[in-house]
Amino acid sequence: MQFYARVTLSAFCALAAATLVGCGDSAPSAAGPSGGAAPEVTVARPLVREIVDWDDHVGRFEAVQRVDLRPRVTGYLVGVHFDDGELVEAGDLLFTIDPRPFEAALAEAQGRAAAAAARVENARTELERAAGLVDIQAVSTEEYEALEADLRSAEADLEAARAAVAAHQLD
Repeated sequence: MQFYARVTLSAFCALAAATLVGCGDSAPSAAGPSGGAAPEVTVARPLVREIVDWDDHVGRFEAVQRVDLRPRVTGYLVGVHFDDGELVEAGDLLFTIDPRPFEAALAEAQGRAAAAAARVENARTELERAAGLVDIQAVSTEEYEALEADLRSAEADLEAARAAVAAHQLD
């Protein structure tokens, strides 16, 4: 603490002495304190122009209205019928998906429906034939009931096949 006070006091004394030496009775001349010519100074005219304030902001733009496209089926795109940023209306064609896999699946479902329809016809024919034979006891009641069950099963298979055809037609 004493060292700091001595350094501060000696620094103050040196500053005061330098100030007193600079304060003389002589008047300063127009040439400056060194007695020579005035120093050269560069002068520039200020620029006058309009300044536009602007700010940088980090952010993200998002559309006010937004539409999510969700396909009902998967497949390869063979056509895009709009440009990015273009306005589209409800019902506009946006994409074309390769139809060949869907056409093949539909044809398969139609074939299964035709096979189910043939099984229904066959089951009806056998049930009609057995109906006349039950009366004369040429066919047992158990066999007749089995033929009825076969007909109901074939009809259910036909309905399932028709539903599959309808589903594939939607695709």
